[in-house]
Amino acid sequence: MENVLAIKGRIQEIYGEHTGLIDRAINVILALLTFYFINSKIGYMKMAASPFVAVGLALICAFLPRGFIVLIACGLILAHASALSLGIMGVTAGIFVVMYALYFRLSGSVLLVALLSPLAFMLKVPYLIPIIFGLTSVPVAVIPMSFGTIAFYMIAYLQKSGATLKEKSLMDGVIKYAKGVFMNKEMYVMLIAMIACFFVVYTVRHLAINYAWKVAMVCGVLANLIIVTVGKVTLKLDLSAMWMIVGNLLAIAISLALELFFFSVDYSRRENLEFEDDNYVYYVKAIPKVAVAAKQKSVRTINKSQTTAESDPSSVDERTRVLSEGAVSEKK
Repeated sequence: MENVLAIKGRIQEIYGEHTGLIDRAINVILALLTFYFINSKIGYMKMAASPFVAVGLALICAFLPRGFIVLIACGLILAHASALSLGIMGVTAGIFVVMYALYFRLSGSVLLVALLSPLAFMLKVPYLIPIIFGLTSVPVAVIPMSFGTIAFYMIAYLQKSGATLKEKSLMDGVIKYAKGVFMNKEMYVMLIAMIACFFVVYTVRHLAINYAWKVAMVCGVLANLIIVTVGKVTLKLDLSAMWMIVGNLLAIAISLALELFFFSVDYSRRENLEFEDDNYVYYVKAIPKVAVAAKQKSVRTINKSQTTAESDPSSVDERTRVLSEGAVSEKK
């Protein structure tokens, strides 16, 4: 445990020393993954789907706030939608305007949820998002999480039905596209499960109980499993039970790792304190954080002349000769 905490401290030191460089690298990686996901699913505009365009945009994002990654991703989706139909692009733009009005002006840490939600769906582990951000974020994070989920199903529908939509008339294509996105039962089941899971995890995590993080993880997994299973059986949805289990187990594993960085406490040293002022009596439960003191380096000073003598071969030979002569004289 001490070694793990020491590694944690070293990672925090490295991040503190190179915050700007690390943040830029994270932005580039997130942008590349996001643009690759969009182009691989709905690459209808050949020029926008070029890997050179994706890499160039990702490098530009290294020097911009994280919110610009979301804006560029929306522009990329609109470019591909315009290759199908101006009506489809209009509906998509309307959805993005609503998203912008509700959450695009939030802080970068919350916007991260909007970027990671579609990527988690692409990797078939969406259950990571509500558990991890329920532990580490704030309630307003459910808004970008929800829109990230809608964006994934919107892209998935364009991938599945893009060719069909292109052959239809403008109005028929718009109606079919709107129905396909907003009448998707699977999307609503996942939205309900993820929002419920998020608030369960967030609420339990802030209870004054021992091992709050671990209890919150288990409660979030149970909420996910119950809601998704009920939706799968009731609505006869094609949701993989294996990926549901794998995703929740992976969420627990990552959450345990995050606990070491954000919530390392020693419950064995818990204290119950009581104090008062003129108006109130306070009962407080205090649990100290786990910390490892930095190792002190000891420096040993070596005499310069001694070091020189030991490193000089002639000095070593002379000392050996003197010792040999002394041993011979003692024998005599």
